[in-house]
Amino acid sequence: MKNKTVKVQVSLDFLSIDKALEVGKVASQAGADWIEVGTPLITFQGVRAIEAIAKTFPEKTIVADYKALDGIAKYVKEAARRGAH
Repeated sequence: MKNKTVKVQVSLDFLSIDKALEVGKVASQAGADWIEVGTPLITFQGVRAIEAIAKTFPEKTIVADYKALDGIAKYVKEAARRGAH
């Protein structure tokens, strides 16, 4: 694996922001590079979940995992506005 950088991504597929933050803290301390705000979390808690994760882990790359086909541009723009990369 010459000149390759490995990134570790953890998906927070929980229904509550509190549980996602709890697991996200453990993952961050363990060395995760990317933190994914999963579809279930966004579905049940809305885009405020992205903002909560991004504010708690400003040093991490935040991924917003939307499962959407229609009008995806508005989701991408709002996720970025809330702190997703």
